[in-house]
Amino acid sequence: NQILQITSGKNDSQGVAWLDNERIVFGSQTNDSWDLWTAGAGGGDLRQLTNDAAFDTDPAASPDGKFVVFSSNRAGIYNLWR
Repeated sequence: NQILQITSGKNDSQGVAWLDNERIVFGSQTNDSWDLWTAGAGGGDLRQLTNDAAFDTDPAASPDGKFVVFSSNRAGIYNLWR
């Protein structure tokens, strides 16, 4: 097994989950915003899933990888979202 760096820079991260055997989902801070991102298991193909002022973190994926549940304060208080 080889250890690979998935993200780089000054981004902080909050939670990570496997979507399938080839993709992960994670919470990350960029600028003043916490959003959800996906990336390939090898670190490539970075994609932003959420883009708002809310604190979106701690993702968990459904067994089939089709849904992500995460914690967010987008409604003013923390709730779980899918």
